[in-house]
Amino acid sequence: MTVKIVKRMRDETITTSPQTSVRDVAKMMKDYSVGCVIVTQMDTPIGIVTDRDIVLRVVAEGKSYDIPVEEIMTKDILVASENDQIRDVIKIMREKSIRRLPVIDDNGNLSGIVTFDDIFVELADEIFNLSRIPRAGMPPKTY
Repeated sequence: MTVKIVKRMRDETITTSPQTSVRDVAKMMKDYSVGCVIVTQMDTPIGIVTDRDIVLRVVAEGKSYDIPVEEIMTKDILVASENDQIRDVIKIMREKSIRRLPVIDDNGNLSGIVTFDDIFVELADEIFNLSRIPRAGMPPKTY
């Protein structure tokens, strides 16, 4: 499939600075109903923090919720480019066991995020479209 990832990317990505407290990031996740927040510096993604990170790296270890998110975020994150193909993003997600991938533009600035769910919906749409192709000698189904 040669669909560019930008077709399925979400551009309403929630971001924060490295100094934001874990408590405030958790509140952002709740307020925006998201499972991750991208940590940026001057529009460039430098980290990601997920709801799972907060549970494992803060709650389970008994750390304060007031520490800066940079202390628990995943650094050296993988990113996708707006020009990447869905198949390339799927390969990265599969090989690295990740479900969320920030998307950057040609200048390295954050332009969105693509998630496992986004890709799953895209593939499901394609399968549905293929199912509508009538088989030879069979009348097409009405949906």
